Amino acid sequence: MESQLEWFNKDYVPYREMLKEAMGDVAKLHTDFSAKVYQDGSLSTKVKRLMAMCVALSVGCPGCMIGQTKAAIENGATKQDVIEAFQVVLAVRGTTAYGWSNKITKLLEEMGIWQ
Repeated sequence: MESQLEWFNKDYVPYREMLKEAMGDVAKLHTDFSAKVYQDGSLSTKVKRLMAMCVALSVGCPGCMIGQTKAAIENGATKQDVIEAFQVVLAVRGTTAYGWSNKITKLLEEMGIWQ
């Protein structure tokens, strides 16, 4: 399986940024809105990012899965946090949740978190 970090950084992010540039003010509004949403509040940024990872797994968005998992880890999520969040997706979505789980497991391995 290809490196998830390499795919995210080389194949996903550059094209997303091209599209954002073409969208101009609309993309800026979305970026500003997202930054506000993910700020600490009643829920921590870490928890919000884990929630977003779960949504990404549920809807099948690989870029979102990788980006949200990375953001959760960067905001203090542990391997166990990611696993427990995944278990919620599994409980709600059933075995279809396993369909994309390899991307997150591989990412944790690449980041040195899956030991």
